[in-house]
Amino acid sequence: MRGDGDVSRRTAAAADASRVQQLPGTAPCTPEALCEAAGELRPRAAGQAGEAPEASTAEDAGAPAVAGPCGAESSHHTLRRLRSFVHCVAGSPIVQSALLYLEQQGEHPTALPASQAAAGPAGRTAAAGVEWTLAQLLALWLRAGYTHARESALLSTLWVLESAHSAWRSPASICLSTYTKFVGAFSQEVVRRLTDDWPASFNNLKLALVEAQMDLLQRTSWRVRLDLAADVLPCYAMLFCTTLLGEPKLWTGQRAAPALPPTPTVGAEHREWAAAMRHLCAVICEKSRRLKAHAQACTSTRLPTPECEEERERPAKRQRTTSST
Repeated sequence: MRGDGDVSRRTAAAADASRVQQLPGTAPCTPEALCEAAGELRPRAAGQAGEAPEASTAEDAGAPAVAGPCGAESSHHTLRRLRSFVHCVAGSPIVQSALLYLEQQGEHPTALPASQAAAGPAGRTAAAGVEWTLAQLLALWLRAGYTHARESALLSTLWVLESAHSAWRSPASICLSTYTKFVGAFSQEVVRRLTDDWPASFNNLKLALVEAQMDLLQRTSWRVRLDLAADVLPCYAMLFCTTLLGEPKLWTGQRAAPALPPTPTVGAEHREWAAAMRHLCAVICEKSRRLKAHAQACTSTRLPTPECEEERERPAKRQRTTSST
């Protein structure tokens, strides 16, 4: 598969079968394996530009795709996968830079109910924004059956989400250029590592992105369309609300989802990362607001510079004339 291929054409054909069957029995990852790749792409891009990147580990390679956010898997396994996702998002300046670009440009992939997916833009009750992009990212990542989060997998998942909504976002080079545009807003050290040899770093990042995308599409059998109620809303609740276990009511946009009495350990940790994710989204929105204000200030019209008195009183330049002989 080519990196600049058009994902939207093939995902449209698979829109009617947007869910795959839950397959039991993926082993939970160990605590040491959680978010191993917060710096997965960056060291490879800076110091190992000549090596072929790895999109997934042997543990992930054998993991089956799952249908939804929880499916039939245990709450303990769901908790470990969700914790890994949250830690990787919070620890990856490149993922945060990609979210900032989408927020600054207003180009978040929109989550729509299945009944409105084929409708025109008028009258849509769309859910778009940093929070909803993260919820879609989690939903598709869970569907792929990953056991722990890696930076390349999250970036490729975001790329697939964008490509499914717009063919203009299908080329890998275009997406990666925009994803790395605001890395400096989150980590100057990562910028220094990448720019030591930017052509090699960019090529290495692109190879990892394309390989991870191929792995994601194979895991999901090209079923990357998400339904707002069935897929996205549960992930939104898991990321930003204080309910994880049991069967909480889905958030409908009218009021906050009711919180169930959590256990002393799981509930406390979940509340902490829900607050951390809300804080991250607030930081991204604030950085976007400042970028827009700075751009507007730079493009505003300058006040006219008053002319000096001597410039206004200076006579017109004399024209040289040729004398007739």
